[in-house]
Formats: sequence, C-alpha cells, structure tokens
Amino acid sequence: MVGKGFTEWTNLRKAVPLYSGHHQPMEPLNDNYYDLMEKSTVVWQTELAKKFSVYGFIYYHYWFGGGRMLLEKPAQNLLRWRDIDQKFMFMWANHNWTRSWVGGYDTLMEIDYGGPEDWLLHINYLMEFFLDSRYIKIDNRPAFQIYVRKSVPRFEEMIELWTASAGSEVSAASISSRTSTTTTSRTGITLWSVRR
Repeated sequence: MVGKGFTEWTNLRKAVPLYSGHHQPMEPLNDNYYDLMEKSTVVWQTELAKKFSVYGFIYYHYWFGGGRMLLEKPAQNLLRWRDIDQKFMFMWANHNWTRSWVGGYDTLMEIDYGGPEDWLLHINYLMEFFLDSRYIKIDNRPAFQIYVRKSVPRFEEMIELWTASAGSEVSAASISSRTSTTTTSRTGITLWSVRR
C-alpha cells in the first residue's frame, strides 16, 4: 500500500526471510525509525556525520519537468533551517518514478526534460541551494550530480542555458561536465554523472 503515511520504513517492516540465515526484517538501532521532516532528525544526523568525519550529504533531487518534484521537502527544510551546519549537494535522479520499491516497474511519474523554458525553471530552483554557504562546492563551484547523463536529450544545449543563466552568481560563466572517465576544465557548476 502506498499513500498517506507511506515511507521506506513501511516496506522494511514487512520484510520476511527468504532463505535460512537471512535476518529479516532489519530494524534500525534502538527502533529509531527517523523522519527526515523533523528538524531534530536532521540535527541528529548532522552531528552523527561530524562525529564520524562524514563531510556532507547527497540529496536525491527528483525533477520531472514543469516544476514537478518528489521528495523535495527534506532539502527545502534544510535550506530553511540555516542553523544546521550540514554540508550537502544534489544528485538529479533523472529517471522515471516507478514502483521499484515493491518490485514493480509501472511508471507513476514520467520525466519530461522539456526545453529552454523548463531548463530555466529548473536552474532557477537550484540556484537558491547553490548559493547557500553549506552547499558543497568544488573549486568554488556548486557540485551537481546527474544520475544518467546520456538520458538527457539536448544535454549540451541545456548546460549552455544553465551557464548563461547562472552567470557570475555561481562564480563563473560556464559549466563543466565530469564523468568517471573525463573532466573538462571549464568553470561554473561542477557536474558529473553516475552512469553515462
């Protein structure tokens, strides 16, 4: 069942052993079924990360086009909670939203990469995060990861528009694209892809 009150913890609690010695359901330490919508949770995770020398967090960024997003509230809350000293960045999970959490592949929300109007809407949404002093930067450029770069049609055109739009606010006028095998030396927003 998915709907109001559904979280990843919902399925975790329903897990059953699949073979001898398979310990299920797994439970969080001290039954700490935390909620990222609660400020105390984000404070606790930030303090725990610092204690164990974790530099920062990567938030999945679900942008489906036209301003349609999912799971955006934890990052938006962090932006509001400026007293929490948590380094963070985004990874654009640029794929369709499916029922993968229950083993299905039905598409619930299809990604639409749009064109220039949507690209501007997207970069303008991101800019508030990029300009936050806690946002992770590489060479003074906001780091932004794209899950599957090759899935973005007109990628270069989108990046050119982002570059022109971001301008000096992101420290320079162009955007670099970094994958696991290639890096360009252009300046601006640092991008890289998990999968080409």
